[in-house]
Amino acid sequence: MLSAPSPLFLFYVGSTKLSAIKAAPVDPSFFDVLEFHEIAPSGFEKGNVTDVEKAVHDIRRLSTQVGTFSEFMKYPITVVIESAFSSTYSLSSSLYFGRQKKIYSSDLDRVIRQTRNMATLPMNERLILSIPQGFVVNDLAGIRNPVGLEGARLAVDLLLVTLALDSAKKLEQVFRQNGLKISGMIPKGIAGVLGLLHPEEGKGSTLFLDVGGKLTSLVYIREERVRRSSWLTFGGENWTERVMRGLSLSEKDARRFKETFGSVLPERDFFDEIIPRSGGVSTTRAVRGDLTRNDLYPVLNEGMKDFMDLIRLETDRIEKVEAPVERIVITGGGAKLDGFLEKLHAQFQKPVRLAQPLRIRTRENQLIQPQYASFLGALRFLSEEKKKRQERFQGEGLAKTLLRKAKDWLEEYL
Repeated sequence: MLSAPSPLFLFYVGSTKLSAIKAAPVDPSFFDVLEFHEIAPSGFEKGNVTDVEKAVHDIRRLSTQVGTFSEFMKYPITVVIESAFSSTYSLSSSLYFGRQKKIYSSDLDRVIRQTRNMATLPMNERLILSIPQGFVVNDLAGIRNPVGLEGARLAVDLLLVTLALDSAKKLEQVFRQNGLKISGMIPKGIAGVLGLLHPEEGKGSTLFLDVGGKLTSLVYIREERVRRSSWLTFGGENWTERVMRGLSLSEKDARRFKETFGSVLPERDFFDEIIPRSGGVSTTRAVRGDLTRNDLYPVLNEGMKDFMDLIRLETDRIEKVEAPVERIVITGGGAKLDGFLEKLHAQFQKPVRLAQPLRIRTRENQLIQPQYASFLGALRFLSEEKKKRQERFQGEGLAKTLLRKAKDWLEEYL
């Protein structure tokens, strides 16, 4: 009788919300979401812990809804973070064997460990993730799994992801005080670009945008390698705040107007539709104090212009040192604004598509939305990394497998 697959726990520390899911793999690329819960944080701001005591309470409320203490002790917890204090670096190094030899999994371990150890990262940053983006054997580049090949030189291109030391310590403290051990952290943009892109998008030059609540993540990928990443302190809530100020609305009404009636397409003919302040649908009959959709458009469009200017500035910086961006893939809650994709396409004259989570089965229909795409993309990323690691260590023999697992255990717990 086959045992049930082990669940995975994902926590999302976003700029405006905290989410958590319990998921079980059906196959390496398909997942059942068994539990999903979300809360508004009180101890976090823009993805960073601002009040440890309140943050501990936030995570306690969330964790008790998705799993039990015994499950959290038994199964891994990965945290997807939306924080402007994360950075990425790319570093390569080589091993020279002095002669042609067969390459083993232990050689891969050595070159990866060597590359990590030689990285001169800023003292105020902590390494939270390292991902091999390709190997080189002799002069042959772009090898996914070199185990079993013959060569005198083995090199690796390693993506290193860091988080500000203070942010990482506080986040770990908050989870630890709830009896939870974080097995891995990954920034939202990296989770999205590695978990949501189609194969051809990774091979070409693609700009991935995740428009969150208060932050936008930009990741540039080319030839299946993350080349650059950055953050903008501009997100969907920026439009909400502009509507509040420009139209003298409460935050609740401003968000509702933006999400239900907002558009940034000038060619939309709104026919003087009325937006009732009390809720409901637009009408053509004005009531004192009501607004029209024509009142809403210029406020949202002005925010869109500012957003485009920031994206253009980042794109110009990328293209000065990299190949031109061929396409844009966008996701995040801000991308749901009517006309967002059309505006990007018109501005940059490049193909634009909306990324959404694939091969997910869930009772929570709200999860199949752009704002959760990168979060759920982390499931595919984790599954792919596990698969690559298994491929690299196939055929290493029982003794080497046991030795490697013992080393992994020592690194994890000591």
